[in-house]
Amino acid sequence: MSVFNRNRYIALALMMITSLIGWYTILLLTNDFDSDNLPVPNDDQVIGLVIGLFSTLVWWFQRCYQVKVRS
Repeated sequence: MSVFNRNRYIALALMMITSLIGWYTILLLTNDFDSDNLPVPNDDQVIGLVIGLFSTLVWWFQRCYQVKVRS
């Protein structure tokens, strides 16, 4: 049986979506308020997103090889 299966791919997709939503939430909380426009991320914030998504992917790989699949 493979370490990667449908449930783990669904978990990866949900983790990536959650990371993206969490990143944008922090962006909304920390940027200046303008009632007309939503904040646009700067270069440092986009780099933070890339690092966050990469670390999520690494964490997912680690958990896939750590947790045993039921047979």
